Amino acid sequence: MKSQKACLFLLLTALPFSLVPAGLVRAQTADEDTMLREDLAPYLEKEETARWSLTNPFSEELVQTAEKQVQTIRQTPAAIDVITGEEIQRYGYPNLIDFLASLPGFYSYYPRDYRIAGVRGFCRQGSWNNRILILVDGHSINSDFDGSSFVEEDFGVGLDGVDRIEIVRGPGSSLYGSNALFAVINIITKSGKELDGGLVKAGGASYGTWMAGGAFGKKFANKIDIMASGQFLDSYGRELYYQEYDNPPDSDGRTSNTDSLRNWVAYTKLSYQDLSFKFQAKDRRKDLPQGAYFTTLGDDRNFLRDGSGFAEARWDPQLTPDLSLSSRVYADFVHYNGSYYYKGDEYPLSLEGWDDWYTGAEVKLNWKQSRFFKLLGGGEYQYHWQDFWLRYETDDGEVDTDSDPDWDKTNGTGAVFLHAKIEPWKKLSINVGLRYDHFPGFGGELNPRAGVIYTPYSSGTIKLLYGQAFRAPSQYEYNYTDIYYYLPNDVLEPEKLYTYELVFEQSIKQNLFLSASAYLTDIDNLINQVEIYDPSQIVGTPPEQEVIDWSMSNAAPNEAIFLQFQNYGSIRSYGIDLSLRAKWPNGIEGFLNTTLQKTEETSGGETLNLSNSPAVFGNVGLSFPFPYTRKHFFLSPHFQFSGERDIQGTEDESGNPLTTGAYLLTNLNLVLRDLPKDLQASLGFYNLFDVDYSFPGGGDFVQNRIRADGINFRFLVSYTIR
Repeated sequence: MKSQKACLFLLLTALPFSLVPAGLVRAQTADEDTMLREDLAPYLEKEETARWSLTNPFSEELVQTAEKQVQTIRQTPAAIDVITGEEIQRYGYPNLIDFLASLPGFYSYYPRDYRIAGVRGFCRQGSWNNRILILVDGHSINSDFDGSSFVEEDFGVGLDGVDRIEIVRGPGSSLYGSNALFAVINIITKSGKELDGGLVKAGGASYGTWMAGGAFGKKFANKIDIMASGQFLDSYGRELYYQEYDNPPDSDGRTSNTDSLRNWVAYTKLSYQDLSFKFQAKDRRKDLPQGAYFTTLGDDRNFLRDGSGFAEARWDPQLTPDLSLSSRVYADFVHYNGSYYYKGDEYPLSLEGWDDWYTGAEVKLNWKQSRFFKLLGGGEYQYHWQDFWLRYETDDGEVDTDSDPDWDKTNGTGAVFLHAKIEPWKKLSINVGLRYDHFPGFGGELNPRAGVIYTPYSSGTIKLLYGQAFRAPSQYEYNYTDIYYYLPNDVLEPEKLYTYELVFEQSIKQNLFLSASAYLTDIDNLINQVEIYDPSQIVGTPPEQEVIDWSMSNAAPNEAIFLQFQNYGSIRSYGIDLSLRAKWPNGIEGFLNTTLQKTEETSGGETLNLSNSPAVFGNVGLSFPFPYTRKHFFLSPHFQFSGERDIQGTEDESGNPLTTGAYLLTNLNLVLRDLPKDLQASLGFYNLFDVDYSFPGGGDFVQNRIRADGINFRFLVSYTIR
């Protein structure tokens, strides 16, 4: 069966490209291209500006995330992918995780609480995307309290305001600091000039889902440019059945009205010459239908709620033709509230939450001494106010106030960085960089990066890269305790990542773009949640009696009595990402990518395959205008394959880890444009052939496998107001 699935995947992979090549590249009109060149001209060399044209849209595409400055993909010391707003519409991606899962090296995981992005073999349960840094127009939206970031509908900005998304694979701490271990993702929004009007939309989807949103943008005669976007989503969710809970009369394993999701996001930016301002706010509530964290299945008091927002002011003057300054000040707010119900306990309702406020400032200088030498340097400082609380309540609302582990923390973190680019020869460039971060908990972290880029001929580039990155222990990992079972750890050290990578990029006749990346990654000091069977295993300063009631532990023999985050274990991951993208003047686009990888975890002297890490996965996508419709009707099929994954903490009768099955999904999106003028409609089908597949459970779940959605649909109707 596995070999048949593999053969089917290879056949589907080859078929679209045997018929017609197509691509996932920046699709622009001539007017858009002109505007982009005008906006970026002050930051580019004349030679680079001249090369930015539709005749070579692949390696000469302009990006800004990997180096905190604008340059072409060819010049950037990283493996980079770009998703445009046009591609979001044509392929019908409903959220950020679906964009990412269509790219080489990325896959998805959804146990029905948070969606998590796996990258380069790593997709840890409970990580909440804290090893990926996500930016909106260069502003981090990762929570400082637990490092989490969102890859769902509320990832930071309404979809209609997105111009493009730049994805930089590999370590990014030498520029961005903590959390930038595996990737940096920058969501770049449209300007008011690009929108030049308004857009409203509404739609619906399976499982009682409806959504609405819109965007507005305008550049006025006084040179003020404003853009605003937002969207709202409300979903009833699925009715679900879990065999593990089928235990009458307590439960029949069925649950309804417990999978609901509601979220909204709003984003505004305003600019005038060298000044700009950004404002964002979002909120999300997700019910827990699967008994996560061993809560009572089917109780509507089990939910997670997250909210956040930020305000930022920037000043980006061009001081001299060769020297530019970029400075910003900002303030962020993150709020979380979790509710968990445990039937039969003395205090069955557990309520927890935290608030995190922080302010910061960053300054950087970009100096182009000559065509042969460029220098980028700067620094950043943040100050945090953080508060955590926990309550236990009876069914009647009585609160246990004897042992609440409430605490509040303040701390400041700072960083400086310096990057240089040396081009001794037109075909060769050397990039080196270094960043030093200081944290109050563990001191300093120094993370270098180096890259050599060689262009042996005009259409091909070879990149040899090395980078280090780190993830600072979060306040959640340092301090979290629920009084009875979870212990804090005040001596946690940061995780450290080391990556060696070889990248090859080749343009083929200006219609095809081939890229290949081979990498080796090691992670040391991995932060894991460790089971404690004996007090001698506790690390750090033991909590005081009034904080942890040691007498409450009533574990059975050979059963863990506590859990604690510790630096325990290491990971090695190596693999190859292959990608082929294409674009034709007649409007046909497509992509093909495959990832082969091996990821192993070593802990306690034992080396095992990392759970939730498929050895092979890939995508094939095609988007083309339907014949004789003058590009008013687009059809976009997308095929997604994933190999099996090990399930954390499980074994079969032979002692081997249990696995999920491999699967092949088919998605299909249809887009109608300008029928009539300025009216657009789209209809998407996901898991078109109703494939039965699952994500790994285990860990925080009673279930070994969490069943994924079957066939479902989504439709949107939008109208542009000129």
